[in-house]
Amino acid sequence: MSYIPPNQKEEDEFSYLDEESSFTDTVYHTIAQAFYPFFTILFNNRQEFIKRVEQSLIKANRSETAEVYLSAYLGIGVLSGGLCGFAYGLLLTPQYTDVLVISELFSRSSTYELIWVVPLLLEALLFIALLSGGGVIVGGLFALSIAVLLPRQTVKKRKTEIEILLPDAVAFMYCLSAGGMSRVDIIRVLATSEETYGEVSIEFQRLVHYMDSFSEDFHTAISEVAETTPSETLREFLNDTLSVITSGGRMDSFLESQFNTYMAEVEQTQKTELDRLELINEMYITMTLMPVMGLVLIAFAGALGVVGIGPLLLVTYGVVPATQLVALIIISTIFHASYGSGRLSPDEEDSFSQSTTNRNEFFQQVSQKISNLRVKYSTKFM
Repeated sequence: MSYIPPNQKEEDEFSYLDEESSFTDTVYHTIAQAFYPFFTILFNNRQEFIKRVEQSLIKANRSETAEVYLSAYLGIGVLSGGLCGFAYGLLLTPQYTDVLVISELFSRSSTYELIWVVPLLLEALLFIALLSGGGVIVGGLFALSIAVLLPRQTVKKRKTEIEILLPDAVAFMYCLSAGGMSRVDIIRVLATSEETYGEVSIEFQRLVHYMDSFSEDFHTAISEVAETTPSETLREFLNDTLSVITSGGRMDSFLESQFNTYMAEVEQTQKTELDRLELINEMYITMTLMPVMGLVLIAFAGALGVVGIGPLLLVTYGVVPATQLVALIIISTIFHASYGSGRLSPDEEDSFSQSTTNRNEFFQQVSQKISNLRVKYSTKFM
């Protein structure tokens, strides 16, 4: 997922609907445009809440404004809840109303009895309307709750990935700085390495976007990204970088010290995870040993004719696979997934390639230097 610059607030919030977009985006923005008046009524005096949602969307790398985002989710919730309530009302109307009596009244020829058709129809329509209205309210509230919680989950995921990949990104920046590259070019190179450094690269894409699209200087762009990044670690790194640049310090020395600090933290984290993995390993051995012992006991009891084949099949095809599944869920929940490809590959037209005689050799040297740093700290850790 690459960085998408946020839409600027203009007089027309939906002016971008004329641009080429997919069918899903068109439906999404059409619903947002239709329910925007209701959004203004509901959230007219809740500017603080809108600002918090706006900040969450920026940290989650969402392109739309809070007004469009909340309007769309409000519309989706209202339409979904209303349709569900209407369908539910149609199913329950024959059970909780006297609407079935209408067919009996029409089968008679008495005009006096046909008069009762109108109240019965009104009763059925009122029942359906109440369920539809309840569905609209519940659906709208549920959709707004999801709209508030969804960016927070995305922000949490991005924060985890940034903090995992930041040490490698700092090592990459240190190698480039030691090779004589300027700090602006270092930022641009890191911004184009999304496949390798994931969300860290996306944050630096935002920094480049502020400089190129809004013509902001390097210091202001760093400050803007530091204020909106979801990672506290990256925020501290950017603020420290800004302090070093402002004071005229050496960039390569600063990056080397930051890399050493991050690698010490990574080393401590790996030790903690290894201790935790050792504990889980002991628990796993105990958990898998119990079903095996149970199989032996059940097989022995079956040979004596005490129990039948049922318990043996239950343990074999039920308890043993369930134990493996539980262990897999525990490991996948506790330990983080791997982020980034870990490979550097040159582009066909790099802006910094003119300063190097051989682009492929340059990347090989950088990759080799990062590998040497990793081996150094891995040997120390082992």
